[in-house]
Amino acid sequence: MDEETWSVVKFVQENSVEAVPSNWLQPGGKCYFPTYSNIRLQQALQRREEPRKEWPLYDIFLFRNNVYDNFNVAQKKAKKATITSDLESDSTIAIVPPKRKRIIKHFSSFSSVEDEIEHVSSLPPHPQLKVVKKVVQAEVHSVDIDDTSPPAPDNSDKVTKLVESDQNLEGVESNRGMLVKILHKQNIIMALLNAMNERFANMEKKMVLSAEPSVEISDTIFTKFDFPFNVIEALEDFETFINNPAELNKVVLEFSRLGGNVPYNFVARSMEKLFTNQLANNFSYYGRKQKKTF
Repeated sequence: MDEETWSVVKFVQENSVEAVPSNWLQPGGKCYFPTYSNIRLQQALQRREEPRKEWPLYDIFLFRNNVYDNFNVAQKKAKKATITSDLESDSTIAIVPPKRKRIIKHFSSFSSVEDEIEHVSSLPPHPQLKVVKKVVQAEVHSVDIDDTSPPAPDNSDKVTKLVESDQNLEGVESNRGMLVKILHKQNIIMALLNAMNERFANMEKKMVLSAEPSVEISDTIFTKFDFPFNVIEALEDFETFINNPAELNKVVLEFSRLGGNVPYNFVARSMEKLFTNQLANNFSYYGRKQKKTF
């Protein structure tokens, strides 16, 4: 089923519909989905990138007849499903842009801005304010008509509480939306941290497995020769010694343990261990200034 195909699925918790490679689907109504940027995510979707264990898993709902062998067709079906919840519908419906799409602001001329201001000023007032004004006007009208009637109860506190309750509801909805965004960001951060933790653990295992066994002191070459060399004869004896391939391997192994973050540091440490500055002054790479070549 997942051979060069894409499936249209609905992410239950996020309430969004996406066209994903079929090889991202997992048993039990689960689906892998990476935390990539928009461009990187589109590339992964089109190329049907193999899912990784560090990717987050999400609960999904599978539509009927939701498998397609063309990514563009699957994307169009996913957009239709966000409106109609039906993949097989061929009716043309205006597609609402996804929420995650950025709205590009266009800057207009001064005349268009003035027209916009006039248009906004001509709009009717907010419905809530209309209700409040009607209540207040009704109270004032009743008082003007019947002066002999007993004073009407003061409902100003009720009107104020009504406005405050509407404002509180708007604040609750705003806070709820912000909380959803924070939880989504937190899930992404936790997924990244788990992936980094797994990578560090793998690196530590590789370092332990690749550690070379320690060489006994009795077998080390540093006890056989008086390092660093100060005379040419000692250096020549060392060259004769490493002509033996077995001894050369031991020398390479021991010098490799001198360390160094970069090749320059490793070469510098090796040269300091091999011979003194006084002996090194007798050599040059090209043999210039009457010096010996390496």
